Amino acid sequence: RNIQKLKKKMEELLRTTEWTEQHFAVARQLFQSYSTHGQLKKEELGRLLHEHFGLEASAGHSLFPGFDLHGRGRLELEEFMLGLAAMSPSTKHHGPWKLHRNKCLFQIYDRNCDGLLSGEELGTLLQHLLHVTAGASSPARVQELLQRMQQLAGAAAVTLDIFLRLCDHDEALQQTAALFRLPTVDVALTEPAATAIMCAPAGEMQRSRPPMDQHPLLCAYSTDDIGLVSRTFDANCDSSGHLSLEAFGRVMTEDLKLSPNLVEAVFRAFDADRRSHLDKSSFVVGIAAMDPRTPNTRERLAFVYRMYADKVHCRLFFPNFREMVKHIRESQGAADAAEIELTAQTIFKKASLNPEKDSISQRRFIEAAATDKFHGTDSLFRLHSSPVESGLPSPTAAASGAAAAASAQTSAQQRAVAVAAAAAPAAAAATAAPGLAQRRGAKLEVRIRPTAIYRMQSVPHADLAKKKITECLLEQPTPGNHVPSVLLGLANDILGILLDPVYQPPVASQGLPPFSLPMAAHDFRALFQYAEQMLREDEMMVRVLAPVRIFGDIHGQLPDLLKFFKTYGSPNHHTGDVHFVNYLFLGDFVDRGSYSLEVLILLFCLKVRYPKKVFLIRGNHEDRDINETYGFKVECETRLPPRVGEQVWKMANQVFDWMPVAALVEEKIFCVHGGIGQTLNKVSDINHIRRPLPNPLQSDFAALLRDVLWSDPADHDNVLGIHANKERGEEMCCFGSDRVQEFLSSNNLQLIIRAHQCVQMGYEFFAGQQLITIFSATNYCNHYCNDGAHLVVSRDLSVSFHVIKAQSQKPFSSWCTPGMKSPVPPRKA
Repeated sequence: RNIQKLKKKMEELLRTTEWTEQHFAVARQLFQSYSTHGQLKKEELGRLLHEHFGLEASAGHSLFPGFDLHGRGRLELEEFMLGLAAMSPSTKHHGPWKLHRNKCLFQIYDRNCDGLLSGEELGTLLQHLLHVTAGASSPARVQELLQRMQQLAGAAAVTLDIFLRLCDHDEALQQTAALFRLPTVDVALTEPAATAIMCAPAGEMQRSRPPMDQHPLLCAYSTDDIGLVSRTFDANCDSSGHLSLEAFGRVMTEDLKLSPNLVEAVFRAFDADRRSHLDKSSFVVGIAAMDPRTPNTRERLAFVYRMYADKVHCRLFFPNFREMVKHIRESQGAADAAEIELTAQTIFKKASLNPEKDSISQRRFIEAAATDKFHGTDSLFRLHSSPVESGLPSPTAAASGAAAAASAQTSAQQRAVAVAAAAAPAAAAATAAPGLAQRRGAKLEVRIRPTAIYRMQSVPHADLAKKKITECLLEQPTPGNHVPSVLLGLANDILGILLDPVYQPPVASQGLPPFSLPMAAHDFRALFQYAEQMLREDEMMVRVLAPVRIFGDIHGQLPDLLKFFKTYGSPNHHTGDVHFVNYLFLGDFVDRGSYSLEVLILLFCLKVRYPKKVFLIRGNHEDRDINETYGFKVECETRLPPRVGEQVWKMANQVFDWMPVAALVEEKIFCVHGGIGQTLNKVSDINHIRRPLPNPLQSDFAALLRDVLWSDPADHDNVLGIHANKERGEEMCCFGSDRVQEFLSSNNLQLIIRAHQCVQMGYEFFAGQQLITIFSATNYCNHYCNDGAHLVVSRDLSVSFHVIKAQSQKPFSSWCTPGMKSPVPPRKA
């Protein structure tokens, strides 16, 4: 729904341009010619802008963020047109277009992709602006303007909201109309060459398409694999180098054992340009799409759609969709006609479609299947076995006995190479990607940003946040396996409810609020079972790549967590940032708050749905001995039906037994719930801890776990050594700043991030900013008017703080029972 709203807004904005129908038609044809299955990537946009608008390819790459305002790494048609129109000289820089163009500029110059324009990034923008408007840009003038901007913003770095206000009120930034312009846009879309582009049939601009061996569907195919399929094409094509339907049917039925009644539909899927014949590239890519080894990506889903779409209109009408559902159910061992009809009707009605006249577009189908709103398409459009592993017949295999033997030997060698090479592209991709192994060699340094980000402003760190440190040096000059589709559907439904911006948790006039999520006892059991499975696959100390959002204690305060998501970024792949940012939660999900059940369900659904993007660390309240007393058990028994509540509480604690207890971000930042205490000397010690841990403080690892889950930093940097923790009990300890420095030095680390303590500003520094405490629950237990915060570690290890202010009254977020001990208060200065 949100995507449709965004597209509608883009279409409304496009209607206000001065473009003619020819402008739109040529832009649409260019998009179709350069895009891959309806989406334009950065390299393709760079090539398009270079070949048709005269820009250098590198310049096109740098402009891509100005087109990709939603940060998905690919462009839809509307986004491409909106970007071109924004760059057009005929587009006026006022009203909605001014707002849109300034947002584009912010995205382009936000090189770190952290939602802030740093001093360096803002300086680059000002330098370019002066160069365009004044013909020169002296460093002194740039520095003067930069200081003025920072003074107006009250911060060294500016958010998007502040940047937009500066563009409205600052004299220099009011001239941004000169930036993000491409004078050749209107000419290139109206000159005679453009008419030729518009009239050219689809498929004639082959130079704009990536080479066949670079197609995403061929990622698991080696050069030998592609050669094997290509030789099969060469042996059966006609003199013009095309494969007819008849020849295609012969290859598919005789060599690949495809059912004859599927040949015509599969041919339509291969023939994307509807030319009634196939070239070599279409054949090879189509074979790869049918390979059982090929992932069910958006590119493959386009083939599935074309296979079932109506022959004339190329749309998925209800009878076509019912046939698709039938084949999915047959692959699952069920083929009841009444059930198939009912399922297809239900899906159409849920999509607000009339089975009598409406149809599903290719884009909508791919979006639904790729985001797991529609399950089962992975089994469609598949061969029984991989054609390169089982071996396509060689064209010369029957020439003679000796030739056949030689061919058989060659084919066996090719199959062996294919099997060995299947993993090679993935390994190469892992090497080429900016991942953990590559970044270890980079000389990155952790940098604490000098401001904290509040909802509408960026302000300097308050003295209260820095009260424990004696010296403050600020900035220095990417679903789980074997998860059933039914459970994924449940997880998606729950996430759809809780992450909806308009969702409001239920409230009650007194006591605990009712439990309103659509979950039965068996749903809890299934979700907890697979959440445990995902956590088992994580190491005891998980390794996490930046960028990453890190959250402290939540304690059942669901409204705070949802406010963070709504304000700063949400972990979902529809409108959020989970594709680009990892999420790390440092424990204490339950107890004291009114919504521990919803918080836990939300986090478990995220873990099941995004197991390699969302990481959960155990806190001291993820312990049955603790949460039996501090609220979670009472909440389960009160808010859930009789007997179900106690079962859910027990199952949740069984999941807690398998949770990791620490994380390492980019091999530089150690993250834990409590601290390092007295016994943790090497981070590698943590992976020696064996799970499950039903009673952490009574296990063989009790001393280490007591430090990791319960210890606190001392009251001030000047306090050194190890001391008894007066607030938590004599068996717990506090550690001094010297212990932090020793631990970081011996492990080649730069920063410790921990939770566990309520701090007044939501975050607090210790040991000269070498340790940060983060706390994400505001107005903790309705006792303290503390802010909540989470922090973001960007790709270059810059650390920024995102804060939500405490509300004066939050009557239903927290509660306490008569036997519950009062919370540990924030320390006073």
